[in-house]
Amino acid sequence: MNGAHYSSPELFNDEIKTIFPGWICVGTTNELPSNGSKVFELYKRKTILVIRKDNSFEAFYNSCRHRGAQLRDIEDLFSNSSKIICPYHSWCYDLDGKLVNAPRCEDTPKLFLKKLRCTIVHNLIWVSEKEPEPLQLGRDAPDLLAEYNFKEYVSVYETTIEIQANWKLLVSNFNCYYHLAKVHPWLHKRSKIDNHHHISTDSPNSIVFKTDPITEGEPFYFDQMGGSGRKDVGLFFVFFPNVFIFAMRDHAFIVTLIPQSESKTIEKAQLLVHPSKADNKQYWNSLLNYYTTTNNEDIDICLKTQKGVSNFYPGGTYIEPFESAVKKFDTLYLSKL
Repeated sequence: MNGAHYSSPELFNDEIKTIFPGWICVGTTNELPSNGSKVFELYKRKTILVIRKDNSFEAFYNSCRHRGAQLRDIEDLFSNSSKIICPYHSWCYDLDGKLVNAPRCEDTPKLFLKKLRCTIVHNLIWVSEKEPEPLQLGRDAPDLLAEYNFKEYVSVYETTIEIQANWKLLVSNFNCYYHLAKVHPWLHKRSKIDNHHHISTDSPNSIVFKTDPITEGEPFYFDQMGGSGRKDVGLFFVFFPNVFIFAMRDHAFIVTLIPQSESKTIEKAQLLVHPSKADNKQYWNSLLNYYTTTNNEDIDICLKTQKGVSNFYPGGTYIEPFESAVKKFDTLYLSKL
């Protein structure tokens, strides 16, 4: 793909019309640990409410049915309240999205919050504004993800970062392990280029590769790990269009991308740990230091790449096998426009 794919406002608007009204990942069920609600962002500051009730999840537009006021702010944390109250006229909704009280109205209007399609894949929350076909991730990649049982893990850290780079550069960077030795000296000690292997899947919307084996050392001390399965394998998942995951047997680092413009993306990063490690702050702080360092290195190189492709970039080439996942993602993206 050439520079316009990462810097053209017109092309970005096409993506918002064609890709992002379809199935996108907005976050994880771990962010709603009990009945209640939380605000999530789709793109360009457009927000929704995800509501959990008795292990069922639904998504609604974050707008009151009376005068359209935003019900909750994007900065709001998870709320375990059974009611959602509009800040304008105090209209009150329950966890089914039903209007249950409208002050000074003799008869409460029979209204519901406007619903979006919502589905859960293990612990990933997917929503769609369209009426498309069901979410198509295939079976292979979700089955591999299911082995970790991340829906039972504990979220110990979450942050959002505004990055002055196109969302696709961030995905492509995750898909690429050709740059590890140059950009990530610490990561490369644990996850070496030559130990990366692509895993074929049955869906173009899913990309999986692995590090096998991971080299033991800070922060991966195998005798301290919880969970089950091999300690020395790390799996990398990408689900089109906007979520990628680094998974080990006792933790996961999950990133969802929220496009804002052709050159700006909000990245939401979350660290999940095995329940046996949730109270071990020293342990997960060590993991967090590792992933924060690696993520900051990735952000820095993506900022440099954004400047380069915005200046002049007629298109490049793919170095196999190290960029096979980059090629697969680019091919899939072009097919969606």
